[in-house]
Formats: sequence, structure tokens, C-alpha cells
Amino acid sequence: MSEGTETHFQNPEWEVVEGGLKVNGKVYTKLNLACGVPADRHFPEPWLNIDAQPGAADLVMSIDDLPEEWEGLFEEVRASHVLEHFTLDEAPDVMNEWARVTAEGGKLRVCVPDLALVVESYLKGVDRKGREAFSVDHTTHMLTQIFGRGYESRDMNPFMRHHMLYDEALLRRMFEKTGMAGDVVVYPVAEDPSQTFNPPIKNDASNTAYTLNMYMVKRAGAGHAPSVSQEADRQFETEPG
Repeated sequence: MSEGTETHFQNPEWEVVEGGLKVNGKVYTKLNLACGVPADRHFPEPWLNIDAQPGAADLVMSIDDLPEEWEGLFEEVRASHVLEHFTLDEAPDVMNEWARVTAEGGKLRVCVPDLALVVESYLKGVDRKGREAFSVDHTTHMLTQIFGRGYESRDMNPFMRHHMLYDEALLRRMFEKTGMAGDVVVYPVAEDPSQTFNPPIKNDASNTAYTLNMYMVKRAGAGHAPSVSQEADRQFETEPG
């Protein structure tokens, strides 16, 4: 059984069963990471919604340290506009963790602000929706992609801060670094799971002005890559004293 991250919140019991994860009598086969608090952005079954903050998520826990028992459990895992909130040192371990809980032959979807679209908006002065790209008089959607929501103030929620931007080549490399990637594919907004529901769910991955949506297929027989700290230890051990 999992535990809530705050004393006033207690996660429901969960159990790994054949075909998925059983929570409150329902079996979930897909995982929506960092779903956020607004319930209208949560995915319906068979998606399980996870977030670090209590509010409306199915389970509350850290998305970069998932239960060991979940290894290879979910046929589809999705993390939308959250990888950029981790530092470049943290990101490989985070990607490894998400790939670890993805089933062999399953898809790991990662959506991020697209550096190429940010540059395009900067050069044109407006984004693809015709909105002003940059200003010192007010916040803009383009600058929010770079710095995170609330960047205009020192009171900015630190969890909203962005630490990295990716384009297609950089995100592809992050998939490859897991050592578990088969095919890596860029897919359009219309094919994101959020847009397949009726009605579609509006979210960062549906923002055609800035989002980059990609998935990898976890190859058969894939283990999981060593953590960054393990790699560092190995390098240290092989370097001459």
C-alpha cells in the first residue's frame, strides 16, 4: 500500500494485478504523470492520474520515484510539460524511471515546450496564435515557455520554474539515453491521448503554438539504464587515481 505525501492526505490502497494496477476496485493500464490539480484535466479510465500535490489525482506521489512494483506495468505512460521542470542532471534518471514502468512494446509519451517554436516566435515577434512574443510590460506565452509560469516575480512557485528546453533532437537523445528506446516518433497534437476523449481535454500538450509531443516504444528485452549517480561512480572507478 502506498502512503500520501502529506499528513492530511492518505492514498487509497493499490495492488499490482494481472493486466495493470488495481485502485479502488478499478484496474488501470495507463499512467498519466503530473496530471495537475484541476479535475477537468484528468484522464478517464483506463488512465491512472498521478500528481505530487493532493487535490484530485487518483494517487499522490512523486513522479520521479515510482513504486518498484510498477516496473513494466503500464502499456502507456504520459508526462506532459513536466520534464522541463527537472534540471539537466536530474532528467536522465527521471526518464529512466518513466521508461522503467512502461511495459515492453508500450509507449512512453513525453511532451515539452518546443525550443524550435520558441525561437520561431522570438524571430517573428509573435507566436503561431498571433500573440506578442516578448515584453517588459507584461508576461508573455513565449517567455513562460522558457522560464515557467510566474517568472515575473521572486514569489514564483519553485515547482513552476523551467530548467531546460528541448527540441526534437534533444528530446530524442533523452529517450535514447534510457537504453530502452525502440522507435522514437514525433506525433501531432491531434494524436495526443488528451484529444481522443469526448470532449477533448485542453492542456499544455494541445497548445499548437509551443508543444513538442514525442513518444518512444519500449523495446523488447530492455532493462533499465543506470542512474546518473551510478554512471558517475563507474566513471570515477575507472579513472586513474
